[in-house]
Amino acid sequence: MFTFWHKEAQFTFDIDNTVLHGLDGTLNLNNKERHADKLIYLKFSSKCNLKCTYCFQLADEKSIDMTEIKLYSNLIEKITDIHKDSIIAFGGEPFIDSNEKNLLFIFNIMPVDTKIDFITNGVFSTSMQEIIYNNKDKIGNIVVTLDGDRQVHNKRRVLPGGDSFEEILKTIDFLTRSKIGFIFQVNIDTNNSHSINELLSTLDKQFGLKHIIAYFNRVLNTKSQINELDFLMLYKQCKTEFPHANLLLNSPMHKKLSYALNNYGLERMRCGVGKCLVFDFETEKIYTCPHSVKTQVGYFDYDNMYLDEQKLSEYEKNVNKSNDECNICEYRFYCKFGCVLEDSTARLDCKKETETELKFIFENFDIFHPRWNARKLGHRLLDKSL
Repeated sequence: MFTFWHKEAQFTFDIDNTVLHGLDGTLNLNNKERHADKLIYLKFSSKCNLKCTYCFQLADEKSIDMTEIKLYSNLIEKITDIHKDSIIAFGGEPFIDSNEKNLLFIFNIMPVDTKIDFITNGVFSTSMQEIIYNNKDKIGNIVVTLDGDRQVHNKRRVLPGGDSFEEILKTIDFLTRSKIGFIFQVNIDTNNSHSINELLSTLDKQFGLKHIIAYFNRVLNTKSQINELDFLMLYKQCKTEFPHANLLLNSPMHKKLSYALNNYGLERMRCGVGKCLVFDFETEKIYTCPHSVKTQVGYFDYDNMYLDEQKLSEYEKNVNKSNDECNICEYRFYCKFGCVLEDSTARLDCKKETETELKFIFENFDIFHPRWNARKLGHRLLDKSL
């Protein structure tokens, strides 16, 4: 049981039975299990113009030559026919100049109703800006990364001979003026957590935080990894100082709790590993975690894909925490554990850790769930609580 306050009204969430108690009534929330979205990633190459200290693709296989994506036109058409609404392009750097022909081909071949999201470091040329602008109707969102104030960011995301922080501010200005949807992501660990407030202050003065979306993301599986509770505390601190800001949180626990409390069902899977497919055109390998080629589940050629369904199923069971111990845990639908890349020792005392983090979220409910509305759940007895 977790008791929380929302807009001066008290509620209790029975996490075992997925029941919400209000002042004068109760509501049985949707307890049907939902599944993580199946996303398709297109990785053009590992070529990049930055040298990030914590590069997520550091261990990926790299090729000297840029692959011609048009050779895979039959394969791409098959992919987009099946997954029209869930395509993400990344690298390396997808907007690097040497990738121009591939981008133009992808924009040309995509179905009219399909939009592509791009994950970029935000440092690209004016000629690439022109390509982006001319094809903005085919772009969903562009994710750009800023990791702190100028000094901290430039130390983490190094542009040889340049200032990546300044270049990214120019990119944000371009995207804002061009009315192209974007999210700026902040990759957070213990090395930059102290500088996030200053970053937000700079962006607020220059662009207005209520006009842009910031996405807090933990850097995982490194010595400088920030723990989840400190991550949540940092979010609370920033949200308190910048209440008008559109701050989002990449936290499996927070997301799952939001699903449950908004009556969308329960999600046990930590992430989409086992369902997501990453097509690496540099190696012709298919893997299921965009952060690791070690999660290979198949390969492809110019026309077809060949998947190892057994491997996919094993990965899905892992992130779904399908084991005897987790099956009887009351927090199985909310905990953050299950990453296929994590050290197994990270699960020691996981129940206590999960309970502490959940308690912190409920104690600061309006910070973490500012748009939650009991009335929208459609139960008149709960209305009396508000």
